[in-house]
Amino acid sequence: CNSDGIFGAIILQVYRCENLPRNLVALFEDSTVIFLGAYVGGDFAKIGRDLKCQPIIKNIAHIVNLGSYARKRDVVQNGTVTLDELVKIVLCETLEKNPTVRLSKWSVTKLTKAQIEYAALDAIKSLEVYVKLQQLPDLSLRLSKEDAIPGSIVDVVPSHGNVSSMATRAAWGTLVDDKYCRLPLNFTPSRVKRGASTRVVKIEHVTAPHLFVPGIKNSRGNHACLGDFGDPPFSILLPIKMMKKHIDDNSIRNTPPAHDHVDESTANVTEPAAILDMRLSQEEDCQDFDTSSETLETEIEIDDEAEFDDVVDEMSRDLTSEDIEHLKAITILSEAAAENRVVLKCEGLDDPPQASEIKDVFSSILGDGFHYIDRSKIPVKHEYKKTYKVALRNAWFAWNPSKLQSLKSAMKAGGLSEKEIEAEMYYNASFFKACIDRRVLPPRLLYWRVRAVYTALGNKLDSKTKQPLFNKAAWKKANNVLREILDGNASDPPGFSFYTVRLDSKGEPKKNK
Repeated sequence: CNSDGIFGAIILQVYRCENLPRNLVALFEDSTVIFLGAYVGGDFAKIGRDLKCQPIIKNIAHIVNLGSYARKRDVVQNGTVTLDELVKIVLCETLEKNPTVRLSKWSVTKLTKAQIEYAALDAIKSLEVYVKLQQLPDLSLRLSKEDAIPGSIVDVVPSHGNVSSMATRAAWGTLVDDKYCRLPLNFTPSRVKRGASTRVVKIEHVTAPHLFVPGIKNSRGNHACLGDFGDPPFSILLPIKMMKKHIDDNSIRNTPPAHDHVDESTANVTEPAAILDMRLSQEEDCQDFDTSSETLETEIEIDDEAEFDDVVDEMSRDLTSEDIEHLKAITILSEAAAENRVVLKCEGLDDPPQASEIKDVFSSILGDGFHYIDRSKIPVKHEYKKTYKVALRNAWFAWNPSKLQSLKSAMKAGGLSEKEIEAEMYYNASFFKACIDRRVLPPRLLYWRVRAVYTALGNKLDSKTKQPLFNKAAWKKANNVLREILDGNASDPPGFSFYTVRLDSKGEPKKNK
């Protein structure tokens, strides 16, 4: 950056290098340097693979994905937003990114002027976006125990959910130094005790009355919401993870409903399990909260990223060669099972049916694919988490084959090889999602694809904790998912495709130019 505040860029070509240049290694090892960009984690993963320097890459101190950085500031609600979209939203500028240049051959001795400008603008605009975003508060941060002191004004927020919902607030109030909190008449329990991970909050203002209050039942016997406590002020006991420092800004969005609040005393008891599962995340959180004593950290944390598809896009950019071998093996396993060449028996799952016994049945009431995928909760830091989530997403959703072939042909015409296209499919799925619709396959195919993932990865042990990816509860939920697949509750009916990222004016999936 010069004295006028104008950024410049240096373009370094390393594709011919067998090892990283010494000065570049020193830059990567400098803990004071921040590396940033859209999908920058995937870029570093590729450098690590190509130049065999994964240990150096893994030890980089500060890597900022601009999409996630912007989402935590509620600038966007999708962490996989592209750089040109960020430039438009944050800088109010248009970044021309010619797809012909993007898909051109970069492994050449001398880059063209267009390629140099393309690469330089990527770096310059990334930095300009970052500088602008730095001026905004991180709305996803939660209150620490050290900061949870009486007299502090706090915002009340969801305990978990996607990052964009975590950047909202449902109420605000003041922490009080009360050991006990007495609840309204006929609430259960009538009194709750503060623990190490909870605090009593005197609520001053409510913006989202539908937010559940963990561990409390109202006078009707349902999970209590903020609105059940009447008009503020009133006091409630909340886990610290549902609090953040108050931001005095009326532009902060109100927490959206996780679902329409259902009075359980009059709810339809025949509600399909697939639909019911969509609205249980907050209720399960209420059931897990112990108000009689200290709230303990559970062995398995809930992943804060409910926007599963976006999360997996980010994860896929960090796949290792070993991860990809696992993914390929799972695909081969599912195909063999569908053809009766292998039997996918697995402790924790019902014995599989014969392939010929599975019928392609479909339901008029469908469960959402992403909620099915998220049924089995897994450890947040398990080393097979990334492989599992990518594998399960790939198993659940299938590309439109004809449109996939058309896109591949266009990419070949642009100079990419089969190997490079395959790599793009693994590392840059969001590019394909932008122009190809996906669908959930019929039961006779979907069942084996999903079962192969559970069978191949469910018992994988983390090298540090020695714990399997699935615990008993996760196996139970996985088994229920497979049963619902066989019942036809998950597959898209023939002629329908519900999983498209972008639509044109005619309602058709947009195509890349």
